[in-house]
Amino acid sequence: MKLINVTSSSVKKITNKELLNMHRRCHQLYVVAKKRNNKNLIKLVQTKHSVLVKEMLSRKMKHSSPLTTSSSLKLISNEVLHLTIVDSYLGVL
Repeated sequence: MKLINVTSSSVKKITNKELLNMHRRCHQLYVVAKKRNNKNLIKLVQTKHSVLVKEMLSRKMKHSSPLTTSSSLKLISNEVLHLTIVDSYLGVL
């Protein structure tokens, strides 16, 4: 699922693993959005993150990672992040 397709109803249909992957992806994309100073992308990622967190909590999953650049950097510290891959993943840029 692409991040742009995340809605409160669509996330109910995905597995816990995919939900966690989407959540992790939000943190990665947030860093990119902040780096680019792209206010529209920041707002989109914040909105999608909120939807994902709400679903995580409804499934009794833990959530302890606020959407900030410092926590996001820890999540991607060992991953090579190519902006073109991020753009195609988002499907909106």
